[in-house]
Amino acid sequence: MGNVQLVILAAGMGSRYGGMKQSEPIDSEGCFIIDYSIYDALTAGIDDIVIVIKKEMLEDFRGAVGKRVEKKARVTYVFQDMTDLPQGFAIPEGREKPWGTGHAVLSARNAVNKPFIVINADDFYGRSSYTAIAQAAVALKPGECVMAGYTLGRTLSDTGSVKRAICDIGAADRLLHIEEHTNLERSSGAVKGLNIAGEPVILSPAHIVSLNFWCFHNTVFEAMEADFTEFLRSLPKEREKTMEYYLPSFVQDQIDQGQLTASVVPVAARWHGITYREDLVSLISAVEEYKKQGIYPERLWENAN
Repeated sequence: MGNVQLVILAAGMGSRYGGMKQSEPIDSEGCFIIDYSIYDALTAGIDDIVIVIKKEMLEDFRGAVGKRVEKKARVTYVFQDMTDLPQGFAIPEGREKPWGTGHAVLSARNAVNKPFIVINADDFYGRSSYTAIAQAAVALKPGECVMAGYTLGRTLSDTGSVKRAICDIGAADRLLHIEEHTNLERSSGAVKGLNIAGEPVILSPAHIVSLNFWCFHNTVFEAMEADFTEFLRSLPKEREKTMEYYLPSFVQDQIDQGQLTASVVPVAARWHGITYREDLVSLISAVEEYKKQGIYPERLWENAN
């Protein structure tokens, strides 16, 4: 899999979580979620890693994570900067919020020269997911992408509401529509939440969702730059301080324009995440169980390839 890169979105700060989610240890060895993500990628044969962070995080991040993973993989750091905007645009007055996941991926454009997988640094996706997506990645052509599909009911938090990209899937596992939903939580055997317009919705726990686990051909950046420019051009004045450029929104725009076809690879791996600080306890327990089952060694990096 030397012809596939892994792009990890690690610039976000978890406001509800109360800190930098990416740097919270999840085992007794002091490893983080991103350690396990890179370990799983290496197991799938991917050893070219691009990590998107804030520039001010670099020293701390390398001291906490890089000292381990840089010995096992080629690691490139790129910075998500709010000033990284198309010519003619500036940060709206009073805006402090980052531009979102689509902009984070765009930040990696100069470091990516192969088909690439995108993941969040604060999601534990499961070993088999990387293998499935990596196998699909090697066959990608320009104008194609692949998404890992999880069931909504297995991606919720027991602590509070979450945000997920809800998907409609057509024949041959083709992605037809994807839309960000917020405030999702269990309710009487179903899942309630709000759609992108802020309207209440009721969904089935079996609905397929995206957890920002994608694979794109590296030629996608030209279209992404154009789409981000249009996003900024049409940004409503009343939302210019908070509205984000979501990666799923880019995918949907390209599908609607006939510029991109997206396939969904259903994954059976168990997902774990840390939306809230209380979620950490269950994730640590899950990692301990995985080690007992032999899925991971007791010391993660001791015998990594």
